[in-house]
Amino acid sequence: MALTETQLDHISGVLRGLGLAGDPLRPMRLRNLSHEHVQVAEYGVLRMPIALPSDLHWTAWADFQAEAYTTLSRLGLAPRFLAALESSQALPNGGALIDLVKGRLPALPADFRRLAHFLADMHQMPVPMPEMRGLPSFDNALQRVAQLISDQGRYVKDAPVSEGVRTALEDELGWLANFAKSGWVRLGSPPFGLSLGRIHPGDFLIDPEGAVMLIDVENCHYGLPTLDVGALSIYPATVWDMSLQAELSEDDVLGFHVDYLDALDPRLRAQSQPWLAPARRIATLRVLTWCCMWLVRHRRPGDQWAADRRPPGIIAHQRGLCQHLTSDNVVHALQSEWQHPEGLCARINAL
Repeated sequence: MALTETQLDHISGVLRGLGLAGDPLRPMRLRNLSHEHVQVAEYGVLRMPIALPSDLHWTAWADFQAEAYTTLSRLGLAPRFLAALESSQALPNGGALIDLVKGRLPALPADFRRLAHFLADMHQMPVPMPEMRGLPSFDNALQRVAQLISDQGRYVKDAPVSEGVRTALEDELGWLANFAKSGWVRLGSPPFGLSLGRIHPGDFLIDPEGAVMLIDVENCHYGLPTLDVGALSIYPATVWDMSLQAELSEDDVLGFHVDYLDALDPRLRAQSQPWLAPARRIATLRVLTWCCMWLVRHRRPGDQWAADRRPPGIIAHQRGLCQHLTSDNVVHALQSEWQHPEGLCARINAL
């Protein structure tokens, strides 16, 4: 919900107590379900979770924000983490203060090459020893994402979708379970590195010099990086953010994959290429099952995703988007990418 004057006064006072400028504060337009944002003077942005999972304490969330922004900002890929604001009556979930990035949202497909090079740079960051990784790390990354999608998939049976879509998603869940168990072996070992999780182009800004900056680090972890290539170029990513809508041709998507592969060193390129098409299929299923989960859970008062915690406008947008993405026409069009012998995934496999 919109921040109150009491909350803004509290934020200003806390920032001054940290020795930072606390005025002026400019609440920013709500663009997603997860965070409120406030611009702080001309130097920072305060991110405040609207709701946290019941098993996540605000300090763990703040520690994660600090680690993720610090890890990526060292290479100029994200703004710096400046400070954590403690949980209080005014800010129950606390907040994370980061550098203000003055930039614009990506324009697709014009900025696809920039995004591809960003991913390639990030995916080639050295992976620290396990005990030195400050972010979540999943050595069995494929099994981990398969389990996450399976957990979301439990909501498919109760989601307001057609029986045709329900059957299609259940079939896809069956494919993923088999692929994660043994179907992947023919592809060779998957690449492992820093990954962004469930992302879309609206999570980035491009500064006046053309550099890409990741603004939302919420799902960063060490895992299967090729999922990021799929996540940024599947159809749901082009319509997810209400401020960023794009129409992409198959050639646009292929060009994005080529730019990504060309920016990798030869060893990582050879390892990553066979995984791009299945990663695209997995990223698509991750979004579709998330939509089913949200369509069920947003109607439950008190839930992490409950509609009563958010303004009606953003809920109406998200409901319409999830219903669109889980409609018969869209689901069948997405499946055609890998089911048609000359579909987009076949073309990606031929790169």
